[in-house]
Amino acid sequence: MHIYEIIWKDKFVNKLWKKHGVSTEEVEQIIFNNPHIRRAEKGKIRGDIMKGKRKKVKSIPDEFTSYEEAAEFWSIHDTTDYDEIFHTVKNVQTEFRKRHYEIELDEDVAKMLKEKANKLGVSISYLVSEILRKQLSHVA
Repeated sequence: MHIYEIIWKDKFVNKLWKKHGVSTEEVEQIIFNNPHIRRAEKGKIRGDIMKGKRKKVKSIPDEFTSYEEAAEFWSIHDTTDYDEIFHTVKNVQTEFRKRHYEIELDEDVAKMLKEKANKLGVSISYLVSEILRKQLSHVA
């Protein structure tokens, strides 16, 4: 397994900080410094024992249709409830190359950015980064 990039979605960055008090930098520090990574095997979990009582947990879907669906599932579930289907992944290689942030834009703004980027022959990401870089350099 190779990890080169992280995609940070705006709403999940906020949740990570508000709910867990953890910054993206702290997460990246863990990931890119010889992490202990576990991966789930497919399968259904009937329940877990917690404080002597059986805790009912929802089965993990075989496949998520989007990052958002997976994030929503894991925002209300805990991997420790599914411990028996996770195993340690060996030989994880991490080499941080770039970081992506995803933010929500109004539809009209996205359309204007796409048109301008096409006209200039550049990617939308490049155009947005350049616009923001220029605007932020003028901010005191």
